[in-house]
Amino acid sequence: MTEEKTKERVGTDKAVLHEQSSMIPHEMQAEDWLYHFRKWYELLLVAFAGFFFGGTSLPLAVYPLGCALVAALPKHSLIALLGIWLRCFYELAKGENITMYGACATAILICRVVLCMLLYGKDIFKRVHRLHDTVFMRVLLCVALMLTFSLVDILREGITLSLALGMMLSAIAAAAFSFLYCFFFEEEHKGSPAFEAGLGAVAFSAALAFAPFAIGEFSLGITAAFAITLYVGYLGSPTRSSAVGLLCGLALGGYFAPVLALAGLIAGIFSEVHAILSGVAAVLVSVCGTLYFGGANGVLTMLPEVLFSAFMMTILVCLGLLQTEHTKKEENQEDAAIGEMLTRRRDAERERRMNSISNSMNALSGVIRGFSEKFRRPEPKKLTEKCKAIWETHCKNCPNECTCRGLSELETERISNKLASRLMSTGKIDRERLYEITKIRCPDLDTIAAQISALSAHMLEEAIREDKTRVFAMDYEAMAQMFADAAAEGDMRLTVDKILSDRLRRALAKAGFHAENVVVCGDRKKFIIATGEGVTHSSLSPSDIHAICEEACGVRFSAPAFMLEKGNSALTLESVPLFSVETASRQLAKKGENVCGDSISSVQNYDGYYYTFLCDGMGSGEDAALTSHLCSIFLEKMLSCGNKKAITLEMLNHFLTSRTTECFATVDLVEIDLVLGVASFLKSGAVPSYVVRNRHLYKIASGTFPIGILPEVSVEVTEFELCDGDVILICSDGVSSDIETQENENPQWFVDFISREWTDDLDAMAEKIIHAASSAGEKADDMTVELIRVHKHIED
Repeated sequence: MTEEKTKERVGTDKAVLHEQSSMIPHEMQAEDWLYHFRKWYELLLVAFAGFFFGGTSLPLAVYPLGCALVAALPKHSLIALLGIWLRCFYELAKGENITMYGACATAILICRVVLCMLLYGKDIFKRVHRLHDTVFMRVLLCVALMLTFSLVDILREGITLSLALGMMLSAIAAAAFSFLYCFFFEEEHKGSPAFEAGLGAVAFSAALAFAPFAIGEFSLGITAAFAITLYVGYLGSPTRSSAVGLLCGLALGGYFAPVLALAGLIAGIFSEVHAILSGVAAVLVSVCGTLYFGGANGVLTMLPEVLFSAFMMTILVCLGLLQTEHTKKEENQEDAAIGEMLTRRRDAERERRMNSISNSMNALSGVIRGFSEKFRRPEPKKLTEKCKAIWETHCKNCPNECTCRGLSELETERISNKLASRLMSTGKIDRERLYEITKIRCPDLDTIAAQISALSAHMLEEAIREDKTRVFAMDYEAMAQMFADAAAEGDMRLTVDKILSDRLRRALAKAGFHAENVVVCGDRKKFIIATGEGVTHSSLSPSDIHAICEEACGVRFSAPAFMLEKGNSALTLESVPLFSVETASRQLAKKGENVCGDSISSVQNYDGYYYTFLCDGMGSGEDAALTSHLCSIFLEKMLSCGNKKAITLEMLNHFLTSRTTECFATVDLVEIDLVLGVASFLKSGAVPSYVVRNRHLYKIASGTFPIGILPEVSVEVTEFELCDGDVILICSDGVSSDIETQENENPQWFVDFISREWTDDLDAMAEKIIHAASSAGEKADDMTVELIRVHKHIED
């Protein structure tokens, strides 16, 4: 009787998120003056936008653009509101009272903040540093408050047709512009048609806002309109820059619409060559267009503004403060860098997989060679019987009245085992060695030794000729070399999930993480790469980024890793198992045997699959243990390197059926996908297994043949989704038969036993099951039981 006790914890522990700045490489923590300049430059632009938009008058003397701006901005809305109030005070000093629109913008911002706190919690601003409301909520809030304040103004001033029409125009304009502004300011819409529409609305509003201002004869409206048109042209889209120029020209009125449209078209075309050339060409086209539509006076009127705009835009581009077609090419280089990272990861994955297969095949080859040396020898029992027959023949024909004890000595187990062991190790025996083993003095001892040696050689030759396991060992060696050679080849690609990549990019942008490139790869296991300046300068903590990625992708990820990739900042996350397992097992040998004929083992591979398998060899004792151990090692080596379970069982079945002697075993294989949380039962002649969920017992049975009997593998597969705390129970027929014996008298015996005796201590529970099964019978077979508890990792 032997007892074995195992308990292990398998899986990936919960990822620990380190929020210290030490996670980021030292180079990334260095002060980047250009980045900080851009941040202050952005704040200054928002303040200017609030100042100029807040005082922009539409027909009927309404001012909805400032309110629309505050409603649309995802962040820096307070800066815009300060600009609006400065404009209100500026207009009030001039005798124009527009404070109602400043109050409306203030109310809009307050309502947005309150609604975000109510919907998303008070900590939302600490985590994302922006307003998290939807576009629909912003537009609805803007229209509602604009109507409310307009109605109050009507009630205060008295109802007139002009005020009524103004109220309607304010509401319509506020709805339209706030809606379009949202698509421009939200990073998630960048590159979409909605963004193009938002760009046009912002450009039109900016030109309209600057149009009334001038410094002497120098028009700020023309300056702003040409600068906006030229900048959009720098981005390299002639159609877009021409449309923006047309809208800016419409805001200015007169012949500026066609002139700026042509300037934007030329700027977009020449931007692919160089930004300076693009600016010069746009200036020349503007001069020619103005000369055609407005004559020489028109050229003299607009030339200073155009030259000044082109000069300032060129300076900003040279300083790297504005994005151009060339900076877009740099982004494309970042895309290439991501491609290189994916290629390296693909190659590393391919090499790891092939090397793993190669190592497994080499190990399996050595194991099979060892078993082959045992399989290729004659069976000890048959060899001993034939030796007895030779000795008996000589004793019957012996004319001497000797008192040798040849037959009686060979009847003893010790002598027969020593004789068989000698013959199986050397293949022959001489007179001296035969006498040393048997202690028999016989005149025919030389003849008997020669005949036994000849018999042993004949049986060994027959076993070698019939056995094919050595061929399998050679095949596995060849396969190992083949896979090793293929480690440098292959085309295992990491597929980019475009839909998930876009979803994650939008989610990160909405939270204030503005990466230039975000890529999600993989099918079952996910891999995220994000690059760009925003990676190192984001206000989000690593835990916030981690949470957003998990929510967007629906996968559990490791902690974010920061790195420098060819001078570019990069952030990577890799999916980790959502589940882990805990196991405990007990074994008990058949009564009268020294070893248990069952073998139980488990393995987890790199792909996040956990396997546990119970192999029960034919019969009991050493022969059964040999077969079950072979099956267990075969499964362990093949599954650990990522081979599919069906192919593995087919290869094992092919190997066992090649034996001329009976060699089969039952296989109870459980595969647990630790990433997706799905369990698969594969049974080949195995007895029923059980799943315990919330103290409810579920039985999983099959009607298949053991491995090694039929040419085609006989297996049934049962799959189900796992829940946290599920316990899987697998056992050998020694346990199952005793359970069935009890259930013949009481069908609910095992259910009642589990309900009555269940404990969360798997070791104790395995001991109870073995004890109950052994107490019910006479240990007529080997007994093995294993319990596997599933744990689901839940993020805080």
